Amino acid sequence: MRGALARDLPPRDGKALSFDSIPPATARASSGTRVRRLSPGTYRAGDRGPPAPKPALHALRPALAASSHWPSCWGTQRTPCVSGVAVRTVASGVATAHARNGPGETRDALGIPAAAPVVGTVTRLMEQKAPLDFVAAARRVLVSFPDAYLLIVGDGPMYGEVQAAIGGDPRIHLLGFRDDVPELLAVMDVVAFSSLWEGLGRALTEAVLAGKPVVATAVNGIPDLVVDAATGYLTPPSRPDLLAARIVDVLGRPDRGASMGVAGAARIAGRFGVGEMLAGVDAVYQEVLGERSRRRSVTPT
Repeated sequence: MRGALARDLPPRDGKALSFDSIPPATARASSGTRVRRLSPGTYRAGDRGPPAPKPALHALRPALAASSHWPSCWGTQRTPCVSGVAVRTVASGVATAHARNGPGETRDALGIPAAAPVVGTVTRLMEQKAPLDFVAAARRVLVSFPDAYLLIVGDGPMYGEVQAAIGGDPRIHLLGFRDDVPELLAVMDVVAFSSLWEGLGRALTEAVLAGKPVVATAVNGIPDLVVDAATGYLTPPSRPDLLAARIVDVLGRPDRGASMGVAGAARIAGRFGVGEMLAGVDAVYQEVLGERSRRRSVTPT
């Protein structure tokens, strides 16, 4: 809906539609929820990524369905589908979780030698996440580091395709759904993400907070969490060769990789917690409600 305004929305019962507010959960942007002020007292959720409209946006469905601009912004890097004069961003918060077991115990359970390099991804096995690109990158990494192990954590509709692409290589572990992600992150020397588009990425946030160097595609909200060449590396989407090259760079300089991980965690500390998210959502509602109250106080009776 790039460039669409409130006046573009279809009328209902002969009256133009006007929204005082839309709950922040109804749409997501690359760094969380965005609420755009179209005119005094009129707000609408905006989005920088590909999610389809939620049920709470039922009144916007006709406009979204008729708009050729809506799908055209999918995958656009850091570019809002709609722009506005007032934007509030609320980052999606994640609960802090710590590993219950030491890395050595997790390595033993997975059959990974103590000194072997480990690269992993935590993802949903679906088209958006491009898991086959990760497998292709993994094969390139194994050429440079034949003693490395690669972990794919997650499930999804492409599980069978990913399993077939791995082809039984014992160094690539397809772990499926796991409830011990903190323990798995603890053994990873590099965490990689191959998404074609992304909102913010909760698994990405968890990896950065865990102090891991991240190699990821530079799509949508990912650059908000990863600073290229400082806290990790960013690559174009659909380029597993470049993804692999950057992973190899980090594995080849483990001290540099560890420093990147520490810098990444320090950079976002205190910004992506559940408490910060709730406070941000509350502040947006208070702002909207305050404006509505002021508007009513000046309305002639």
